[in-house]
Amino acid sequence: MIGFAFAANTGLIVLGQLFVLRALKGRRRTRAMMVTCVAGAAAWLVLLLAGHLGAGVMAATTVILVMMIFAIGEMFWSPSFPGMVNDLAPPALRGRYNAMTGVADGAGRIAGPAAAGFALQAGLGDETLLVMAAVTTASVLLVWNLERSMPVRANVVSDEAPGPVNPLTEV
Repeated sequence: MIGFAFAANTGLIVLGQLFVLRALKGRRRTRAMMVTCVAGAAAWLVLLLAGHLGAGVMAATTVILVMMIFAIGEMFWSPSFPGMVNDLAPPALRGRYNAMTGVADGAGRIAGPAAAGFALQAGLGDETLLVMAAVTTASVLLVWNLERSMPVRANVVSDEAPGPVNPLTEV
């Protein structure tokens, strides 16, 4: 079942990414990030539901649905946040900005499952999923607040690559 869930996630991303990218062109990155937050919250709540369905086909199908909802969020995240980081970074520091983004992402991928493991071991599965949904929903407000101070050049999805960096002249 887990294999089918990841296959559904990957398949939806492969099939839908170009359509989402085309639909987002010229639109605000922060709005795409908000869609990611809403999709994440919805996925956590659907996963909570799946946990109460038992071990049958319905629960397995619901977990596959969860991974597809996460895929939708991933498709909106990919053209928004990394591009925003690159557009906000001064050219000479772009590599460092991207490295710090990678470190933060990696730290979250380590700390999140570890914290969830402790919570699950303590019998707090439902509470953990509710907190995840609440925090992800609250993130919409944080992104909305960010949008108000975001320069337009960094907040619009475009297909233009950032200009070349010459480390000898751009310090």
